[in-house]
Amino acid sequence: MLNAVDNAILGSPTAVTVTVRPSDQRVDAQIAVRGKNGFVGKGVSNRSAKNQTQQTRARAGQHRIFRVRLDNSGQARNKAVVSAKDRPRGAKVRYYVGGRDITKAVGSDRGWKTRIDPGKTQKLRAVVRPGARMPAGSRVVTKLKATWRGDVDQVDAVKGVVRVRG
Repeated sequence: MLNAVDNAILGSPTAVTVTVRPSDQRVDAQIAVRGKNGFVGKGVSNRSAKNQTQQTRARAGQHRIFRVRLDNSGQARNKAVVSAKDRPRGAKVRYYVGGRDITKAVGSDRGWKTRIDPGKTQKLRAVVRPGARMPAGSRVVTKLKATWRGDVDQVDAVKGVVRVRG
């Protein structure tokens, strides 16, 4: 047993220990246009997809692919729920993990659930196809949200925009 006697100090008066528990580590969402520029959004976390948006162009009827990744840079396995409420008029948006179509789950009220091991990345694809009759200048927007549920819910969103060209 330790006792503080004669002005003795137990511990350090100038040091503080902060423990970051696994529940305090978020998933980081990032997005890129397939075959073009690199990913944006690393280290950026917000619901609006500000500084986490990629744009590309396509003719009506052509598809474009956005690559999305969810990084777990923490030291514990993380769970994330991926959701999108896209209902673009005259266009189609589909979501894939590998060869598996997860569009229905992503668009549902519950979202698509994934677990990401420490130091690992979950990769997804968003395939956006403007309808054959969409006029030049139209835009198709897909916004994916990755929600991590810990002590509080944290959302990180990325956005892909396809502009229809003539």
